[in-house]
Amino acid sequence: MWCPLTSLLSLSLLHPTLGCNGNGDFCNLPFTKYTFAGSHNANAYDLVIPELIQEDIPLVDVNEILRGYYENHDLDLTEQLSFGIRAFMVDLCDHADTPGAGPFLNCHGPTGQAAFRGKFEDDLDKVAEWLSLYPRELIVLSPDNIPFRGGTRWEDLMKTKFGGLGTGSSCAEIDGTTDVSSWSARAEVSCAVIRDVPNDNITMGALVDLNLRVVVWPENWRGIFYSTYDPEIQAGATVERLQEDFMAYANGRKWGFPGRNTGFLFQVLGSARYPSFDQYDRCPDPLCKAAALSQLKDDLALDSVKGMSTRLNAGLLQDDTTPHEHQSEETCPEYACGCLGYRSPLEVVHQKLLKSGHGVQAIFVDYPEVGEKSNVAHVAARMNEANLRHLRGEDEPGAEWWSCHWQPFAAISTSSLLIIVCALYIFLMCRYPDHWGVCIWDQWRAYKARVAARKEGEERGREEARAYLYGEAQGGGNMDMSMPQQIPPGIAGIAPIAGNPQANYAYPAYPPYPQQPQGKFQKFADTE
Repeated sequence: MWCPLTSLLSLSLLHPTLGCNGNGDFCNLPFTKYTFAGSHNANAYDLVIPELIQEDIPLVDVNEILRGYYENHDLDLTEQLSFGIRAFMVDLCDHADTPGAGPFLNCHGPTGQAAFRGKFEDDLDKVAEWLSLYPRELIVLSPDNIPFRGGTRWEDLMKTKFGGLGTGSSCAEIDGTTDVSSWSARAEVSCAVIRDVPNDNITMGALVDLNLRVVVWPENWRGIFYSTYDPEIQAGATVERLQEDFMAYANGRKWGFPGRNTGFLFQVLGSARYPSFDQYDRCPDPLCKAAALSQLKDDLALDSVKGMSTRLNAGLLQDDTTPHEHQSEETCPEYACGCLGYRSPLEVVHQKLLKSGHGVQAIFVDYPEVGEKSNVAHVAARMNEANLRHLRGEDEPGAEWWSCHWQPFAAISTSSLLIIVCALYIFLMCRYPDHWGVCIWDQWRAYKARVAARKEGEERGREEARAYLYGEAQGGGNMDMSMPQQIPPGIAGIAPIAGNPQANYAYPAYPPYPQQPQGKFQKFADTE
């Protein structure tokens, strides 16, 4: 008796923490206000590439060359679910022998040259198994390219797989007037077809509680949600090109559905060009053909879907470990240097769309797992947190003051602290020289002694130089300047002059006295 009650209590306590798609607060979001992490051409993986070239070319794998154009994913649908993808846009084809009938096949490529992989309904069986293991997860299924539009085959397939056993095997239908408050929950994972933009009473929590956890978009979904796919933008798209296009919608330079709020589908992807075999067809011999295919392989590697996805995802999608980088014009609290969560440029665009009354229903990507620090699931979760704040009328919370200002604060505070410490030490050194300034004052006295000794030496040098130049003796008195009484040998005598006994002396031819002192006394003579 107590076991069922205990289990029921445990479930009731656990239920709020399970939430909707991983977050309890997301249950309060209307379906049209929730942003899904989606994959474009979700079933285009592990395809059988068509044999566009019949003959074998040595050392050349034609299928590997073409795989860069045909495939959009390395992960199957279950692996994409585990990665966080919750919206799947698929391409479907008919078997050549049963056009307009039979099971849908997974495919991708132009008519007549498409690549195939098994039945789509087999993939749906694996999706149903995954959903049964995770009872609070909700997904979206959308047909992108589908044969013979206007029929019922797409919705019939959904009813067959997710109609809900015991409820007439049919999908619930939701439009702008639908009220689900009186509906009963279905026992099995079931589908709900969106006929028109639902009202805000159709919340994520209501759909999850009713077990309508496979939301199906009809074939004419482009009249309900607006796709940003543009054949002039997506072909060989770059990060800058896509970001500029998204910002054009955010700034009102491009429109979704004029006259009403638009749920935008952001297509973060680039289209690879279809490979051309003209050069190959013109080659006359196998060596030329092999060279042409090798060049084709290099061209596709540069412009392959995976190569473009690696660049686009890295530039436009950032995971939760990426620091705050992108600013918005949204007003944040005065203490903040920016708004939280704007790690990717898509979130800035999203904020502008929210301000103008629009939203982002889904972000579709190819190869979601590629690109450094890129994760569409993290971006979608942060955008949903912003959707909640907008729905509740809350301001965007600002980033913590310290996270944005710690660098200039640290620089200013460190320099100020150094100045204060130096001033305090100078004060203590002057106030208590015998205790705080012993080392400094000893150095100062030594310096003064060296200066005095240098000055004394310079003065003594001047005196010695003056004595030398002017004939002063080292100890005082004048030098004997009297003339010699004898004439040196070899000097011819000169007749004495009357009245001057020494006039008869003939002076030797000494070298002229230097006009300016030379050598080390030059500077002294200049200053005297």
